[in-house]
Amino acid sequence: MEYLFASDLPVLRELDRELILKAFREGIEKNSRANAAAALAKLAQVEKAIPEELKPGQVVTVSYRPGAGTSLGIQGGTAASVEGKDFADAI
Repeated sequence: MEYLFASDLPVLRELDRELILKAFREGIEKNSRANAAAALAKLAQVEKAIPEELKPGQVVTVSYRPGAGTSLGIQGGTAASVEGKDFADAI
């Protein structure tokens, strides 16, 4: 059975886009060795939601909704979604 989940990640210091993407890539590689290539390809679909810089006080929200997929949203910014549960499991 699949469940809805969401996680809010508060930004505590300035972060640039490349650092955030690096963290996502490393997490995917560690969490899903067998399916890392597929998950990294899906990461490209949400990269556009990540701004050049995140400021302290902003919140990054990652959520999974069964049947809808994984969403990544930036407070005061943009959002993007990826279909399927495999990406949610990878991150």
